[in-house]
Amino acid sequence: MLRRIFSTAALSFLTSLALFAQTGSGSLKGTIKDKKSNEPLPFVNVVVERNGTQVSGGATDFDGGYFIKPLDPGTYDVVVSYVGYQPYKQVGVVITNGKITFLDIGLNQGVELKEFEVVQYVVPLIDKDGGASGGTVTRDQIAKMPGRSANSIATTVAGASDAGTGGGVSIRGSRTENTYYYIDGVKVPAGAGTGLPKSAIEEVQVITGGVPANFGDVTGGLINITTRGPSRNFFGGFDYLTSGYKVGSDITDIVGLDKYAFNQVEASLSGPILFKKDSLGNKTKPLIGFFVSGQYTNVVDGSPSYLGDLRVKPEVRDRLLSNPAQLRPNGDNDFILAYSSEYLRTSDIEELKTRQNAGEVSYLGSGKIDITTTPTINLTVGGSIDFSNRQSWNRDNSLLNAENNYRIKENTWRGFVKFTQRFINRSAEEEKRSTIQNAYYTLQLDYSQYQSQVEDYVHEERFWDYGYVGKFQTLQAPQFEFAPNLNPQYLTQLGAQDTLVIFTPGTQNPDLASINTFYFNNMPQETFPGALLFGFDDGTYTGFRRNLVETQNRGVLWNGQRPRVVYDLWNSIGFIDDPNGAEFRKRLNDQIRFSAFGSADIGDHAVSLGVEYEQLSQRRYDLAPVGLWTRGRGMVNTHLIWDYDNPTQIVDGGYNGLPDATFPYALTRRISSGDGQTNFDRSLRTALGLDPDGGDYIDLDALDPELLSLDLFSADELVNSGNNLVSYVGYDHLGNKLTSKPSFAEFFTGKDDQGEYTRLQAPFEPIYMAGYLMDKFTFDDIIFNVGVRVDRYDANQPVLKDKYLFQEAYTAGSSVPHANIQQALNNRPSNIGDDYVVYVDNTSDPNKINGYRDGDIWYNPQGVELSDGNSVLEAGEIKPYLVDGDKPQEIAGSELRQNGFKDYTPAVNVMPRVAFSFPISDEAVFFAHYDVLTQRPNAV
Repeated sequence: MLRRIFSTAALSFLTSLALFAQTGSGSLKGTIKDKKSNEPLPFVNVVVERNGTQVSGGATDFDGGYFIKPLDPGTYDVVVSYVGYQPYKQVGVVITNGKITFLDIGLNQGVELKEFEVVQYVVPLIDKDGGASGGTVTRDQIAKMPGRSANSIATTVAGASDAGTGGGVSIRGSRTENTYYYIDGVKVPAGAGTGLPKSAIEEVQVITGGVPANFGDVTGGLINITTRGPSRNFFGGFDYLTSGYKVGSDITDIVGLDKYAFNQVEASLSGPILFKKDSLGNKTKPLIGFFVSGQYTNVVDGSPSYLGDLRVKPEVRDRLLSNPAQLRPNGDNDFILAYSSEYLRTSDIEELKTRQNAGEVSYLGSGKIDITTTPTINLTVGGSIDFSNRQSWNRDNSLLNAENNYRIKENTWRGFVKFTQRFINRSAEEEKRSTIQNAYYTLQLDYSQYQSQVEDYVHEERFWDYGYVGKFQTLQAPQFEFAPNLNPQYLTQLGAQDTLVIFTPGTQNPDLASINTFYFNNMPQETFPGALLFGFDDGTYTGFRRNLVETQNRGVLWNGQRPRVVYDLWNSIGFIDDPNGAEFRKRLNDQIRFSAFGSADIGDHAVSLGVEYEQLSQRRYDLAPVGLWTRGRGMVNTHLIWDYDNPTQIVDGGYNGLPDATFPYALTRRISSGDGQTNFDRSLRTALGLDPDGGDYIDLDALDPELLSLDLFSADELVNSGNNLVSYVGYDHLGNKLTSKPSFAEFFTGKDDQGEYTRLQAPFEPIYMAGYLMDKFTFDDIIFNVGVRVDRYDANQPVLKDKYLFQEAYTAGSSVPHANIQQALNNRPSNIGDDYVVYVDNTSDPNKINGYRDGDIWYNPQGVELSDGNSVLEAGEIKPYLVDGDKPQEIAGSELRQNGFKDYTPAVNVMPRVAFSFPISDEAVFFAHYDVLTQRPNAV
């Protein structure tokens, strides 16, 4: 993959003649004049410094004008020197992403004046370069804000607002997924973390409209974040914030300024690593510098609700745990379980200011190393990490079951390498004659990875524990019938009857097990009547503990079952469920991206050109582990039959508890039928040390979950013909990351060593490429920014040929195998095109044509357009004329066919962008823009 990336990017770069525009840089422009005479001064030296280190510079032309770029966003000092004039220093000059900062300077004459005239820069009330709407928040402004995240800073800009659900920033009312983030030029993949320590943020730029051509793949807006760079001198900082502490185990045991216990520690450090030295060994200029920062946050409730939270009082909860149920009459001599939680009163409930089990621990880090080997070459290596471990608050759990809120672990990390080379300006006289000035280019390679995992915080990846309540050992006795036609005559065994269930509570989910313990401790234990073994029932035996079905009907929880929802509102104690999806989920997204940017001033035009290549890999895995017991229970012993023709023993009454009878008993046994055995059953027998072809009866609910594993199932058994316990892309059915990329055909044909279908699906790996051309120029006071961007998106996977069909169908211009249909097609109405899909009365053996379809437009057999496809139905079903006809299904229970798919056709979009602005007065600016924006699908 890397070879493809580099070859493609290199070709695009060379074709573009190495003139590219840098994302994440600004420029400084102005005029230097004699302060008294107002005459422009040529050949004036202008030096731009940052943290005491020179980062760029230039000289004025014959008209006194200068233009310095590229400059990373941030705060700089501008030093001006000229023979016969007092040196001048403007401090605190703010450079913004993608914009020109205008700075005109007047110098005082005075040969003898050696001290600098130092002037503090004042940010203009209006931004003359106002083509892109939005705003920029600088480090000085960030330091004065209470918000400590890039998102909270971004929402201070007009047009950007918090989505209100903790899901990100909405720009001009768009969905949060339409807002894209860039961190140091690294595009953040959709869904990945954007957290940075506050001390690491140099600038946050929000673009709400007038998106320049160097940004694409967005329809909402952009948040462009620049992190701080190294310093010539060492500096650092340390912050500690707290609103309170949790001093006990209960949610109410919080002391401090509020009831949410927010605690955060942040530190940063920056300085030089290596200096350049002169001939005397004195340090002159840092060659390598660094900046690092980190943040740790621990909060009990990071998103408190105005309404607070509800729960049963602790003493009430203890009572419910010790006495979880009651016996409620259910007809004559019968009872069922009623949960004690169904009899709660208002006095049993209390209100809380803090949400329960909604805490979060997070770690943020950011670092950057700058290497400056020459005045015109800079190499930057940097990265960041955003890790969080939090409980997902669920209102349904709050009253009784907050202890079972799910855990979500997320980790995003990214790294980049950026190389920038500027071409040294000629002397002012040579520049006057030169067509191209201020040329530079930047190459950047970055990699990002996002991982998330949703799981029960107790069971984690012990999947059989999720639904385990306890051990159910079911005792059985043989069942008989009298066979008078046999000689000699016997009581022949017909099978076996369940006689008693013995329950042993498990420790994995003790709250659930306590419900069953109450049942088995309080329900009468009856003696199983022997008459039932012969089919005689006198109606006196209820069967409270006879088998799993009888116990379940009375409220016992089997393995794999959840307790009832109280009042259809509140999850019961011990309820394991994630309302947002499967109980276990994980995601893995990788993104590698290469971009090349640069610019050159051609006359009065700042011409920019850029290309980028991005390869994204998205993987997901979802599992519903609570259902494994139910699925497994239905897949054991499916191949066993009773061997009635070959009795194993002839015994008299009294043998092994059998009642006395006139005739002897003919006992038989279970054997394998040789047909119908599931992969799960066979694998389980092997794991238990049993003969995989034997007739041993397996009581799944009597097994310890430690004996069971997910790999006992085949892929098809978990997918289960669409009633799936698992779904996956880029993983196998067990949740293992694929190390290869299986073809589309392998999903239909690939098998493992046991001959079971693997159903492997490759990760979603779309390819995104873009190129743009942009020109920024001024006419009087009007600043124009015009450009065009071309995006190419390739989903890089098969898609349906026709969104209405899972397999290939004949069209009106096809040669078809049925003569009567072929004749009808030859005489079809003239308005029915060759590519119209044909619909018939019978898929495999058609006798007539029912209609046609062109895209979304339907026609009857006479060619009359229909409002919908209902008139084409046959016996209530739609019947396309399928090429496969009645051929066997490629996947059992599915209509999918390989011939219904084709490779995705890449989408190419051309997007012109025009923006201009000019100042109306010192307090107002007019701007307007025209944009064409597109955005690709961002998730699998």
